[in-house]
Amino acid sequence: MLIRTAQSFQITLFVISLIVMLPLVTSSGSAIDLTIEFINSTALAKCGGCENLYRKQNANIFEKLDASGAEDYLQVPSANLFNDISLPVEFQLAQNTTISRNEITIASAEKTNISEMRVVFLKLMKNPTNIELNSLYANLAEQNGKLNKALVTYERLVLLEPNNIKWENHVKRLRELSQPPETTIAAVYGVRFDRNGPLNADNIGNRAGYNTSLVLTLNHKRTIGGHKYQATGQYFTDYNITAPASDLYLGAFQIGPLFKTLDNWQIRPALLLERSLLNRHEHNSLSQSMGTVFNFVNLKKSPIKTIDVSLYYVDFYDESPGKDAFVWTGTSGIETQGFGKDSTLILSPSITYNKAQSGIGSDGFRDQYYEVEINLAYSRELTENFELGPTISYRYREFMDYKPGGNVPRNDRNYILGFETSLTEWIPGVIILGAYTWERNKSLLEGNTYTNHSIAMNFIKLF
Repeated sequence: MLIRTAQSFQITLFVISLIVMLPLVTSSGSAIDLTIEFINSTALAKCGGCENLYRKQNANIFEKLDASGAEDYLQVPSANLFNDISLPVEFQLAQNTTISRNEITIASAEKTNISEMRVVFLKLMKNPTNIELNSLYANLAEQNGKLNKALVTYERLVLLEPNNIKWENHVKRLRELSQPPETTIAAVYGVRFDRNGPLNADNIGNRAGYNTSLVLTLNHKRTIGGHKYQATGQYFTDYNITAPASDLYLGAFQIGPLFKTLDNWQIRPALLLERSLLNRHEHNSLSQSMGTVFNFVNLKKSPIKTIDVSLYYVDFYDESPGKDAFVWTGTSGIETQGFGKDSTLILSPSITYNKAQSGIGSDGFRDQYYEVEINLAYSRELTENFELGPTISYRYREFMDYKPGGNVPRNDRNYILGFETSLTEWIPGVIILGAYTWERNKSLLEGNTYTNHSIAMNFIKLF
């Protein structure tokens, strides 16, 4: 008896949710369209005393579809389809058309005009617990831009198959698609002191460098045509107080769709554009780039957080083909707990292949190389708003055919050791990052071997 009661209740719930997303025939003549809205239950007070529609246990309640003239809304008192719902048996519509416990009337249309989505829906009325029909209807609803109907159907599939994670993934995906446009802005202001700013070679002498920088980043997400898109714009300027010719101005733009796989990876293929200038007085063109970037974000609890792959072409102004190049990069972000619950260890490996064109650059050399880099950052929370930790970085760069037609081999090994701190709420709404680094670059070319010490402070504001 208990099992039969549970089964009856389950069927009842599915009939309710089917009512919620009822897509009735809409055509000329006597066709009607009943729209269901979620409103306060006081709107149904006039029907007080009626029996509870949801006690109906007949899954074929919609078998008779034969009425017309109804234009008002069939209203459900709560957005939660399965908690505390109490609808009366009868609703008086605009032209005294009645929806009773035994039949719901809908205008008829010629069979030739019934869409595939409608046909599947009518079949679903007779078998509301059929997995294949529910899945097909959800897919068709999404293809036709009926995201709310698709969402309700996937929510019902979650109840039918609670152990099938793909239904829950579809629910999360459609909920995100239903979100309004989102825009975030981040501003970073930084100051930096370099003991050997120009990176002069050993035994040539050091010269201090003083820089200020500003980074503005804008992210915008919105749904267009049933797909989520993200556009990212960035502006960077680095102002060198003692050497105006080394000032750098860079603008970058990315745009592409957002996809989610069933195993909880978010993928964003995007078009990449960049433009850079030098010298605050003359604004000399440095380079322009165009290409693609693929960003993968792991939404699960996993050490591997991000993977980025990019391929672009960089064209230097007033430069021979020795530096113009196709560049391929691959990076990853790996994060795990450190030596305690309040500590974090972040590992960021990357690889780059710079396929510079044949010929030589303005300095007489060719910039074709491959590079492997590993960055390691460890931070520990000392107080609620203060973190501190060491950083280690190693980069190896091997040049191929460095001097075309000559015999000048070159490889560089770069080591960076430092400390980073972060402080929050010392200035309300601002994150403060401080860093000290010691850098040593060792090269087969004596003129490219140098040492540098840097101190930097950055202020981050999110809007």
